[in-house]
Amino acid sequence: MPCVLRVVAVASLGKEGNGGNYEMQKLKSFAFIALFGFAALGMTSSPAKALAIYSYTGNNFNEITNDNPPAGSYDTTMSVTGSFTVVAPLLNLSASTDISALVLSFSFNDGRQTLDHTNTSTAGFFLSTDVNGLPLIWGIELAINYPFPALIYNRTIITSNSGLPVDFGVIRICDPASLTPDPCLGTFTHDVGKVLSDPGVWTVTSVPEPSTLLLFGVGLAGLAGIRRRRKAA
Repeated sequence: MPCVLRVVAVASLGKEGNGGNYEMQKLKSFAFIALFGFAALGMTSSPAKALAIYSYTGNNFNEITNDNPPAGSYDTTMSVTGSFTVVAPLLNLSASTDISALVLSFSFNDGRQTLDHTNTSTAGFFLSTDVNGLPLIWGIELAINYPFPALIYNRTIITSNSGLPVDFGVIRICDPASLTPDPCLGTFTHDVGKVLSDPGVWTVTSVPEPSTLLLFGVGLAGLAGIRRRRKAA
């Protein structure tokens, strides 16, 4: 409220006498100061919020299965990598906590396919974490099923260090006539890239939410405006 009253007072002075131009310049400067003040108030009146991005880098596959079909093949230069995003770091989670409902977005790749929040049929995320939010025990399973008139494609990416640590990617073609209701339990051919007993590493990165960045940008714009007007004067 004091900033608003000061701006109104300067505006009144600017309309009287010979100092109108000077007072109008002061009016602009005070307006920018008020703008910057409001932006700063918005950033400090509540705690800053940041998204947390969990990124995983797995080790290269050391076991390969390549049937035909499907076309293509895994090799030992490939691995499971990916990330998922949540609203805040997941601190001190107990073992096998299901965080699937907390995941805002995700994307994982095994060198041949990418499974993300836009294309998966099934996505499960289970974690335990330390005081800094780094995963201690995890299990992530992502899958896509593509039904076709004669065949069904199943695509899966898994990373887990619960029990026997394993990362693997699978592309499987299943015969619907072999077994119902799940033809992939019957006759199938598949490609598999896998690494056992050699889990990868996680990193956690905090990223400011867009609203926080917007307020910060408004404040910087206010400061830049003040500096330009001082130089012009």
